[in-house]
Amino acid sequence: MVFSRLTLLVLVIVACDDRNFVVAQRKAVKEGKDSTPSSKPPLPPSPAASTLLTRAAATKPSFVVVLVDDLDQLLNSTDRAYLPLLHSLVGDQGLRLRNMAISSSTCCPSRTSLFTGLFTHNHGITANLPPYGGWSKFLTTRPDQSDTWMPSQLQKAGYNVYSIGKFLNGFAVGPGSVCPRGFTVLDALVDPYVYSYFGPAFSKNCGATQKYGDGEYSTDVIRDKAIGYLREAVAAGKPFYLQVNPIAPHERCKDSEEGGGGRLSCDNAIPAPRHAYLFRNVSLPASPNWLTPMPDPFRSAVAAATDSARSGKELGAVQSGVQLNTAYRQRLRAMASVDEMLRDIVQELSAQGVLDSTHIIFTSDNGYHMGNHNFGQGKTLPYEEDVRVPFFIRGPGLPRGMVSDYPTTMVDVPATVLALAGIDLPGGMDGYPIPFHRILPTAYTPALGAKTYDVPSATLVPGGRPYMRDATPIEMWIHTPGAPMNGVNFRSVRVCTTYLAFGTPATYRQAMATASRNGSRTGSHIGLGDLLFSAGDRTTAGDTLGVDLDAYVAGTGTGTGSSSAGSSSAGNSSSSGVRTRSGSSGSRTATDSGSSSSSSGTGATGTCYKYNNWCFGIRELYDLGLDPAEVNNRYSDPRAARLVQRLEAVLSVLAYCKGDRCREAYGAIVGPGRVLSFADLMDPTYDSQLAALRKFEFQGCSSEKLDNELTWYRGG
Repeated sequence: MVFSRLTLLVLVIVACDDRNFVVAQRKAVKEGKDSTPSSKPPLPPSPAASTLLTRAAATKPSFVVVLVDDLDQLLNSTDRAYLPLLHSLVGDQGLRLRNMAISSSTCCPSRTSLFTGLFTHNHGITANLPPYGGWSKFLTTRPDQSDTWMPSQLQKAGYNVYSIGKFLNGFAVGPGSVCPRGFTVLDALVDPYVYSYFGPAFSKNCGATQKYGDGEYSTDVIRDKAIGYLREAVAAGKPFYLQVNPIAPHERCKDSEEGGGGRLSCDNAIPAPRHAYLFRNVSLPASPNWLTPMPDPFRSAVAAATDSARSGKELGAVQSGVQLNTAYRQRLRAMASVDEMLRDIVQELSAQGVLDSTHIIFTSDNGYHMGNHNFGQGKTLPYEEDVRVPFFIRGPGLPRGMVSDYPTTMVDVPATVLALAGIDLPGGMDGYPIPFHRILPTAYTPALGAKTYDVPSATLVPGGRPYMRDATPIEMWIHTPGAPMNGVNFRSVRVCTTYLAFGTPATYRQAMATASRNGSRTGSHIGLGDLLFSAGDRTTAGDTLGVDLDAYVAGTGTGTGSSSAGSSSAGNSSSSGVRTRSGSSGSRTATDSGSSSSSSGTGATGTCYKYNNWCFGIRELYDLGLDPAEVNNRYSDPRAARLVQRLEAVLSVLAYCKGDRCREAYGAIVGPGRVLSFADLMDPTYDSQLAALRKFEFQGCSSEKLDNELTWYRGG
């Protein structure tokens, strides 16, 4: 058997991680968090040693993408205490992006964005249920026939493409059915068994349904299939893309179409029996928005915008805190099998000799709220609990143990995969590859192939100057029959910037530290805002939301984060080399008391703004640096006037953008090449030009994507 020293080292690391996991589980038992150490079903036997000799033939990187269902970021379900293997085998070995915000926070729109690189307003699958979403809408829109369809792009470049587990809601196929293009193997869960944790059913390449026994656990079946296809892919001697789609931690639903029979058809996630008693003492993290009703004007506006049958329903939680905490623990337990699956996939990649040439990505289709803003359980809203998802990546050329708050989104993931594979991006794709070479330390030398990560647009930016994403649209047409928000839609924009509208950098840093004090899981959702366009090591930046930032504000904490030399195009901040997190930041005062933080070699303080425009007339503005729970609507604050003016303009462009314009909205507002970041757009020079633009307005609410919006921008 032929192994390299590096492969043997990886095997030793994996073995050590397994041993550490067992030790941690035993400690948990003593603390009353768990009753039994985790055990997993045995792996299938490894392939013959002779097959290892062909592994080095592939010159392009391969990909394993694990896409889970409804996993939150802000409720802390990805904490190392709950998913230790995700951290030790992926996070510690690569990069975590903590500021990924989904543009449409529900399953089918987001999953279609992953396959197409298109925002929802461009691919047209706006919901999970027909007639606006799910498999039935896929069959009418056929996004797989577009040149932006990632599986087909990968196949054309010589990749074998596999997808196992959940595809889309309502996926019901059989011999003779239309089958999505671009897959070597599509082994998908089929309706009505998509959300059956036990006894799942699959269709391979749209063939006959294969129903598993009622004792078979869905995640374990998907795991075994993934291992089998991984071996098949490696044996084929070609680079591969393997997407693994477990249903955890989604609710269990007894009927088809994700609750087609109403909410009573769904209940809590179901863990594997071996995980049934994990995390017995865990509770939802405290947050100022938990079980806190929306303001009366908001509730009244929702009631007035919906018909009389729905308007009588209370817009709020229908579950108690006890029920929500029970559901939370079941979600964590269901994810334990996914954590084990990740370990088994990494072990198999190592055994096959391809771990070092494979990028592993872990993320979720959308986030999830549980009593936040008194909305019970669910998604579809523009608030951080729903749109923020975890994102981890490791692979060749990426440094280990880094964290960044770069504001990426789902359409950027397929663009990143294609860029890493050395494939030119289709012209119509809305996504922008994650600019690793700009957000990672300057000592980092990209070893990710010949393709550059900068995607300049000569038509928008003279000279092809590079830009980085700092603005993401959030859009939703809510189609949930029987729910009080059914038939409601909104347009939102989320902007991350060094422009600070409501105080000095010191004000923001102190507020962020206060939010994270004593390791609170409600902590500042973007750290100190100094990693929005750069990265830091995990020790300094913290794994998740619980790091106490007081030390860094006080000047006693240090780290190895770095802003890239090119980051000025994203936020007026630049530095080089290694920096401390606790250095001071300079500022310049603007006419409305806002300021733009400058790094001075220490990393700039920044924040993210959320601007929500609801179809029933309510507008909201939240400053996530000062108000991570989104409970202080600043829309009417006089200091926000110029900020809102800019956010309105960016929202208008991103609501109708296509391709290049989705990556760079500013050229449509003030002309090409003049502005490459939101901080640049705040220059008072543009006040009169922006004041002349019409505000974005709805003419009514709808669960369907209609031409019911008044806006100055209808471009592409």
